[in-house]
Amino acid sequence: MSSIAITADNHLDFCQYGFEMREADYRKAFQQVTRYCENNKLPLIIAGDIFNTARPSGDLVYWLEQQLKNIEAYGIDGNH
Repeated sequence: MSSIAITADNHLDFCQYGFEMREADYRKAFQQVTRYCENNKLPLIIAGDIFNTARPSGDLVYWLEQQLKNIEAYGIDGNH
């Protein structure tokens, strides 16, 4: 039987309570998921709201590309 990993509502550019360290926490958690998928050769489904805003920064989009470059990933649109 094959396995997959699913993550949802990552909101990578969300600065909770106005603290930049909370934004870093969101990214760290996402990075842990992608590393787990890479190490275990699992495909990843990203179920909506990977970003918190409709127009994330170019730096964040690049960071995301780097996290996903070594895994098989699929996305489902969210409302952001």
